[in-house]
Amino acid sequence: MNSKAVLIKEDYNTDMKHQMQRLLPSLGVNINFADDMWLCDKLKRSPSQLTCHCTLYFSNVPGRFKEIVKYFVLKRFEDGKSFECISSGIRHINTFLIFLIEKYPGLELEFIDRGIILDYKSYIEQSKWQQSTKEYKWGTLNVFFDTLKGWDELPTKNPTVKANPFNRDESKKYDYKYIPEFVLKQLDDIFRRKELPLYQKTMYWIMRSFPSRVSEVVGAQLDCLKPFNGNWVLFLPSWKQNGGYIIPELRTLHMKYEGHCKYLIDLIRGQQKVSKALQHRLEQEKRGLLFTFEEARINVYKYKKAGIVTYDNPNVLHIANRQIVSRLLTNISTYFKVKDENGLIYVITSHQLRHNGITDRLYEGFSPVEIKYMTAQKSDTMILESYNHMNLMPDKIASKQALVHAKSQDADAFTPVYFKGRILNLDEQVEKRLLKNLRTHRLKHGICSDVTSCQNDKRYECLSCRHFIPDANDLDYFENEVLQWERRTEIYNTHPFKLENAIYNLKLNRDIVNRIKEMAGTEAKSI
Repeated sequence: MNSKAVLIKEDYNTDMKHQMQRLLPSLGVNINFADDMWLCDKLKRSPSQLTCHCTLYFSNVPGRFKEIVKYFVLKRFEDGKSFECISSGIRHINTFLIFLIEKYPGLELEFIDRGIILDYKSYIEQSKWQQSTKEYKWGTLNVFFDTLKGWDELPTKNPTVKANPFNRDESKKYDYKYIPEFVLKQLDDIFRRKELPLYQKTMYWIMRSFPSRVSEVVGAQLDCLKPFNGNWVLFLPSWKQNGGYIIPELRTLHMKYEGHCKYLIDLIRGQQKVSKALQHRLEQEKRGLLFTFEEARINVYKYKKAGIVTYDNPNVLHIANRQIVSRLLTNISTYFKVKDENGLIYVITSHQLRHNGITDRLYEGFSPVEIKYMTAQKSDTMILESYNHMNLMPDKIASKQALVHAKSQDADAFTPVYFKGRILNLDEQVEKRLLKNLRTHRLKHGICSDVTSCQNDKRYECLSCRHFIPDANDLDYFENEVLQWERRTEIYNTHPFKLENAIYNLKLNRDIVNRIKEMAGTEAKSI
């Protein structure tokens, strides 16, 4: 390489690094690139989030690799990756860097070859880490070399094996993530006790009733529960699937004021009153969350002496976070002696409640589309591959699905069709009012008669909604959809869950085609 080419490359690398450093002000107010700790306060999503959960730490990264790791972090932010993903990536990359220093002291990253990588693979294989940890460490290393490809400090070619040798595949569905019914029954009984603090019962029953992440529950706003159309709607924020943005998406969960939902609504309304009364004691930026409460501590002395659980109120104000929820679940299992079938204390995690909620709904016949909407997932892959812990027979699933969908269809009083500027199968006066209604929304292939609380962003999700009115002018489109879903039923023939989902969507599109043809035919005769 001649001197001119070297100079151009050096200028390019310098400009690229300066460009990366210009991202720092968007992450935090006072971040200095040279610091070992970056407080990314601008990424803080909620007052309930602890400072340590929006801080990146580089103190354990070997000194001579610290700079390149920081640029890796900035490049990941530029690529739109989440804080959690980047933070864990630092830890996983650091494992490799420490291995490199111990086994190949003095070796620079640019001289790493396939032999060294295979040596590291053996190192991971011989470790006592869980399979998931091994998978993440190898995957992060592959991302590291890919992300910084072309940088002077790294090899020109990624030396890692592309296929992750520690891929868990079906082992992702660990049985321990599903709480046994025997244990869950004990927890349900405990969290219905009158003496249990209100905030503890409310947090548990929200997580128990709706498959939610703990961040969504502790991030709930003070006004998260509102009356709507004779019922109630619970709004929970979701950050996990919204592309890493600080402003969350809102999940809308509709509840009738009866049965278990009545119990949950009363809990939330009670917690709203408590939280509202405590807001004046908080700093302005920490106000507005549902789970603001005075801590209720278990009196350990009385417990050890008499074996009963009582609570003291030290008048200490808290905003719930995931550590508080984790400690709560641990204390409940410990002090109330929640045991598994072998008589051992069983401590659950909040995320296990999400696994149970999704799995149980699959068993009860909810489609992946319906669960996806309920949980704010963007695809059904995680639902089917990671959250499903039941080996259900396909015919059993299909029978439950048929029951659920039959009930849904029975609830529809009419099946209108939009045709040549008119909505068929509706009374003329009703039709005129509907087209003028502000809640009516024109869609690509039809009309939504009520978008008040709709968050659907996928075409096929609307098809199952009673508010969707298909456009007869798009008959060709829906007929093509029928053909596509017919092909998918053949492709997914050996995959029961995906097959069930394909059959479900095939039926939706077929029904719409039949509606359009039937109503268009009736209209033609009348003309």
